[in-house]
Amino acid sequence: MAERAASQGSTSNMPASGGEESGSVRVEAIQDLYQELLGKTSLYLKSEFEAIQSINQESGSVRVEAIQDLYQELLGKTSLYLKSEFEVTAEDYRLLQEMNKVTKDKYEGLMGTAKTVKDSLGTMNDRFTCIKPFLERIDLIETQVNSLEGTVFRLDTYAKQLEMRFKSLEKR
Repeated sequence: MAERAASQGSTSNMPASGGEESGSVRVEAIQDLYQELLGKTSLYLKSEFEAIQSINQESGSVRVEAIQDLYQELLGKTSLYLKSEFEVTAEDYRLLQEMNKVTKDKYEGLMGTAKTVKDSLGTMNDRFTCIKPFLERIDLIETQVNSLEGTVFRLDTYAKQLEMRFKSLEKR
């Protein structure tokens, strides 16, 4: 029976994200299913009871009142059991709806965060594109400064060598 309720709920032509309205329609479908099952069970038990009653009237060995009491007790307990099962199923369905709503809200928040990150990344990319020529120029200047520093170092070394030669020539 639970399989039938689940299959009816999943084949509903309501949208999957139907929210509260869809949920109440499905809970009502479960309750209708419960009433239908209760009616069929009652008819079956009644026919069984009538068959036993006719047998017992012929044999006279069992009291009809006792069978009627047992029948009523069985019907009541079966009804209570089925009602409890459907209430649990309906509550599980409500819980799933709430979990889906919370998950949907969480993913919407994450989607907003992702959009903000995407926009920020786009802005940073645009800024980098604007300053890229300046960065390339800075790299070129750095290369030239390094080259000039090497030249200055070599010139300083050469000047020291010349100074030493000049001093050696002066001493002579």
